[in-house]
Amino acid sequence: MWWISYRGEGKAGVENIGVFEDDGTPRKEHPVLLDPSTDAEVLHIARGFALVGDDLYIANAWRKDSHVARYRRHGDTFHFAEMVVTTKDVAAMVHPFDVELGDDGRIYMSCQDTNTVIALMPKSRKPVPVAAHLRKRYPNGNFLPGTVVASSQGRLPEVHDSAHKINGFARAALNSCLDVVTWLAPDEDVSIAAAEGMRQCLGLLTTSLTFRGFTLQNEAGSVSGEVRRSAIRNVLTASLLHITDENKAPAEIVLAPEPDDRSLVLSLTLRPTDGEHDAHQRAVEDGLALRGGLLQRILQLLAPCHIGDDPHGGRAGVARVDRLA
Repeated sequence: MWWISYRGEGKAGVENIGVFEDDGTPRKEHPVLLDPSTDAEVLHIARGFALVGDDLYIANAWRKDSHVARYRRHGDTFHFAEMVVTTKDVAAMVHPFDVELGDDGRIYMSCQDTNTVIALMPKSRKPVPVAAHLRKRYPNGNFLPGTVVASSQGRLPEVHDSAHKINGFARAALNSCLDVVTWLAPDEDVSIAAAEGMRQCLGLLTTSLTFRGFTLQNEAGSVSGEVRRSAIRNVLTASLLHITDENKAPAEIVLAPEPDDRSLVLSLTLRPTDGEHDAHQRAVEDGLALRGGLLQRILQLLAPCHIGDDPHGGRAGVARVDRLA
């Protein structure tokens, strides 16, 4: 069920909170939440509200009648109980947009026109002392009573430091998106250092393979030279996916280089490890056995490949990618 506050301005406005079923249709019985009472304060632009037990607190956002009221549950509706606070009581509360009760019992309100978040004491409903960190950082600051988040000329305290962090996160997110594009739409002419190409492939798959029960051991991190980025991504990534799809976990996959003057040659060796009840009963029949299918066509297209025996009980696949330098 959904409760939605209406903006009650204009002739078509509804000064109430609508009740809707999960499918979005208005509730047939009691389609509005507040039962009109003759002694109730009139709502003007109901905004945020908070349900605490059987009490419903509603922020009334009209600038000429800014207030927070409490309504008490009565069956399927709520009756007006009391006026909690108005602008006459707390000068900072002008055009409130939301209200919430904290775990500390305080009533918190965000206010548009003063660009502040203010708080009231639980019982007295008086403004709380201005936040200590504001007094400490701005000893000469002029804060409205009850301020816990302040505004100064449209700039919130500490926003400068936060903006730097957000900017850094945004740059990192942008770089990640651009990197994803290079995977989805590879440029065949772009080269990459062999070690970096392997690092990117392993970085893409290591976490998911770990959850599946496979551990990766990279013994080829010091290889030199450059290769086509699309080649190593396709060959190494497809090989890792194939060897883990065709064999049971838990197992260890060892990535190691093999000497070759003209090509980057990497061997993938899969070795069963303890933890599977039949791990030691079953030798790795395939390793990186390319028995037809898409993976074989990819490897044939990009680089020669051969299969050799693994002295540790299985078989090992060897993929070759031509060096550029």
